[in-house]
Amino acid sequence: MGTKGASTFKEMTLGSNTASLIGVVNCPIIAVPKQKIYVTIKEIGLSTDLDLTFTAHGLDPLLRVATANKSKVSILHIMDRDKQLTAKQHEALEVLNSILNPLQSDFFTLTDIGVSSGVHAFVESRKLDMLCVIAKEQDFLKRILNQSYSKSISNHSNVPLLILNIKNFN
Repeated sequence: MGTKGASTFKEMTLGSNTASLIGVVNCPIIAVPKQKIYVTIKEIGLSTDLDLTFTAHGLDPLLRVATANKSKVSILHIMDRDKQLTAKQHEALEVLNSILNPLQSDFFTLTDIGVSSGVHAFVESRKLDMLCVIAKEQDFLKRILNQSYSKSISNHSNVPLLILNIKNFN
């Protein structure tokens, strides 16, 4: 889908039509910014809180895009400096790494930074060609309009966004 965006929300890069489908449809969505010129997808960022059970089925769209383009997958996790990954998050990361194998992948943790700033810095510093997120709620548009994690991730108009639905991870 194209992401024309809503003119009344300057920070919002997803149009209301795209946003209304996120978390509702079971298929993946690729939101492509207006005026985006196709480039080879060399590196895909996957932003995650590591609070879900990863499955090959759920990650299949990401795996297919990455395999077809011989892309590297860079996993981003943002957390507070005084916290550590829980045992469940460590397990999720191990499962994620095994699913991403044999693709080239790296894991990055940013600390003491807001999600919006952290994701923006990650996208810019890594010069990502695509960003992948997993929509966890059906009412995604409401979250976008309320300065949420999802809004901050979608706030990168120069990068196509691959949105996976958490329902496909069961």
